[in-house]
Amino acid sequence: MRDLQSVNAIFRPLWDDVDDGQSFFIQRPLLAHYTSLAVLEKIVETNLMWFGNPLSMNDSEEIRFGINEGTQALLGDPELQTQLGSGAPIFRNHLLQEHRRFFEEHAFDTYILCLSEHIEGDTDGILSMWRRSRQAVSHIVRSNDLLVQQVEALSN
Repeated sequence: MRDLQSVNAIFRPLWDDVDDGQSFFIQRPLLAHYTSLAVLEKIVETNLMWFGNPLSMNDSEEIRFGINEGTQALLGDPELQTQLGSGAPIFRNHLLQEHRRFFEEHAFDTYILCLSEHIEGDTDGILSMWRRSRQAVSHIVRSNDLLVQQVEALSN
């Protein structure tokens, strides 16, 4: 079994583009929380923000869709299957087990609070949140090749 430092070293390239000088604790970003006026009044009145279970939100299908599509993307990726080689069936079984376990054991105990960075001078308002999400997905897609390399390194 690998020690924690060697595992961290394998995955470190995924974080190479992160500028520590821009981290939240050093450079506090302006964050936006998209909500209704009634909820905003409660936040100001109580000085509290509540996390919510995504299954009870107006877009609850997003969590199901995200978990299901992510699982299918991993299972259907021929390059990943090739890289995993003889370990592919073990990976598949474990992934499906964790997928099922998430919905049976964890989905009801999952709570989120959605915040989006608001870039100073951005007059787009609502659209900036979706644009940032699209950029994040693009980054994840570009990182897929690196992830395959990391999974391969772990299996060696």
